[in-house]
Parts: sequence; C-alpha cells; structure tokens
Amino acid sequence: MNRVILIFAFIGVITVNGVFAQIERFDNLLPMVFVEGNNEIDDFYIGKFEVTQDAWVAVMGKNPSKFKNGDKYPVEWINWYDIEQFINRLNELTGRSYRLPTAEEWLYAARGGNKSEGYRYSGSNDVNEVAWYKESRRNAGQRRITSRAGTKQPNELGIFDMSGNVSEFVQLQYYGSMGRRVLAGGSFLLPEQFSRIDEPQWTQLARIARNRWFGFRVAYTTPDAQPISENIPVIEHVQPVVANTNVQTVVERTEINITKGEIPIYKGNAFINASTSNFGITTGGGATSFNLSANGGYFVANRFALVGGLGYNLVSSDFISFNSLSIKAGVRYYLVSANNGGLFINSLIDVTKPNDLKAEFGLNIGAGYSFFLNNRMSFEPTVNFVMPFTEGSVNIFVIGGGFSIFF
Repeated sequence: MNRVILIFAFIGVITVNGVFAQIERFDNLLPMVFVEGNNEIDDFYIGKFEVTQDAWVAVMGKNPSKFKNGDKYPVEWINWYDIEQFINRLNELTGRSYRLPTAEEWLYAARGGNKSEGYRYSGSNDVNEVAWYKESRRNAGQRRITSRAGTKQPNELGIFDMSGNVSEFVQLQYYGSMGRRVLAGGSFLLPEQFSRIDEPQWTQLARIARNRWFGFRVAYTTPDAQPISENIPVIEHVQPVVANTNVQTVVERTEINITKGEIPIYKGNAFINASTSNFGITTGGGATSFNLSANGGYFVANRFALVGGLGYNLVSSDFISFNSLSIKAGVRYYLVSANNGGLFINSLIDVTKPNDLKAEFGLNIGAGYSFFLNNRMSFEPTVNFVMPFTEGSVNIFVIGGGFSIFF
C-alpha cells in the first residue's frame, strides 16, 4: 500500500510539473510587470514587452508579420479580430485572464505608474533613448522597419517600447454611442509627437485593417477570462486624433484580491525557512515527535517551488523511540494567494538514518499558510502526515510551524 501511495505521489508530481511547464513557457514568452494602481485605477499586470513573434507562433502556429527579422521582434500585420483570437486561445492554454489593457491602464503604465518622473516620453525626456520612430530610422540612414523588442531604455517600471516601435491596440473605447478601436504609443512609421505621453495622441481606427505598424501588449487582473467583444461597430474612415486622458471605457472594473508584486511567490524567487514540529498523533497508537528542519526552495514556475533541506527528528511511541537526521527533497505549491500570503501544499521525501538502525525512506505530505509579516518574511503554521516506508514504523500526524525568508 505504501508503494502504491508513493507511485501515485510521483505521478501527481509529474502531472503538476507538466501543467506548470506549459504556464512557465508563456511566462517566459510574455513576461509581465506588476503596476500598483491609484484611486482611479486598480492594480494590474502589463506586458514587459510588446507581444513578440515567437509568442504569437507559440499560440497561433504561424507568423503573420511582414518583418520576419527574428523571434523577439514585435508581431505586426494584425487587426483587432486577430488579437481577439490570440487572447482567447492564450487563455485556453494557460487558464489565465489575459486581455488588452484599457487606455487608462496603458497611459498610466507608460508614464511610470506611481514611480513616474513626469517624462515627455515613456522613460525619458530624450526620445532617442526610448523610442524607435520615423525620424530616428531616417536620420540613421536605415530602412523603416520594426526593431527587436527591448533594445531601447525602459521606463520607470521596467517596461520597454511604450514610446515607438509599433503602435499598440488598447481596449475598445466608447465616445457617446460610437465604439472605436484605439492605438497608442507611436511607431517606427509615425513622427516623434505620436511617441509622447505627456500630451498623448491616440490613433483611432475606423475599420478592421492590418498594418505593419500595428502591434499590442497584453495585461491581466482577474482569474476569469475576459475575451474581447465581437460586437464592434464599423466606421468609414481612418484618422489620427488628439485625445485627452479622460476616456470612458466599456469595461467594468472588478474588485479583486490580487497578490502584490512584492510578495515573491513567483518564478525566479527563492526562500529559506526554519521550522519545528512539536506534537504528533500516531495512526493506531500514541506517539510524540519533535522535529527541527532548515529548508531552501526555488520557484521554477509561478507559485510552484522545488524544496530541499535537512532535519533532526526525535520520535517516541509505544513501539520504538529513536532520533535521526534526515535529508528532504520535494515540492511546494501555493493553492490560493492573497495580499498577505497564501495557502500551500507540500510533498517531501525523507531519507533518515536512525541511531543503530538502517536508513529508511519516508513521505511527508502536508499543508500550511504563509502569513507575510512584510514583503520578505512569513510565519507558516503547518500540518503534516509523516509516513515511513519501513514495516513496523509508525505514521504520524504532526502540527508545527516556522518562519521563511523570501528573496
């Protein structure tokens, strides 16, 4: 029975790892930046780069771009309906809620959010530091084509190309009863003034059209997919216009409890913890246990970490008493996340060497909750089920807790 449980545990780990490998793939293709909101804009995430050609191919299977100069160049020659299909398919693949940013979100992020320095362009007062625009190509004697994403300086939030390169679609805007598709941020084919964010110029599209300077970046806030509306009215002409920032959108805001960007339970973060378990109940008998352990973990995907460490165990029961050192290896996954922490489960394989006894394997399955005391330290009460694989050994439910430091 123990072997069967172990086999199912490994199958579960492999299955979960496959799911998170898919999510991790798109985390790498579409890196996101957390943007802390203000009184008018909720917290949200927005793409660090414009959607690139390799990300489009990973979702849609083929590359529509006119300038196929490399995977990390922005995808272009797309229209509103192409983007709708991309986002819906991306949400199916990841189970997330990617969408286009609203005009307000896009401009707020372009200006640097709550870290804004009040620049004329996104990240600088010098357009040549941050933007590829019409004159920059002509002055350099180069062809007017797109550039690799992220080759210019980022803005205050670490976001690239919000001025220039390709113009970016934002969510459908409503002016009175008229719905219009809006692009922001200038492009390599537009003059310098279209790259400004202090006096933004929005390009309104009057029909479904593709162009080599049309691109986009994604955003998300809620756990429910929000596909773009298909009921898009068609107007009869194309004209660039100057618009103010007070744009009314058709999108309703949703109150959510989103994990803050500073709580580091995302891919690339790590942690160390010290914990103790000081009470145990044996299945089928009485026992007490005491455990001290030190573990380290690394998040290989959002909320999913590999864990390893060392422990000291003292177990006393009606059948046997011993102390031992153990080596631990396994996984931790955060099921639910909130502003102050998250519920997690863990599964650890123990290799122990009791005094005067041969080494044995054991499985430690448990759950806990990380109460973040600040953006780096958490208190973690836990409940674990410890199951040795040696005949005659005792199975123990253990209650404990400890502290973790994240970095």
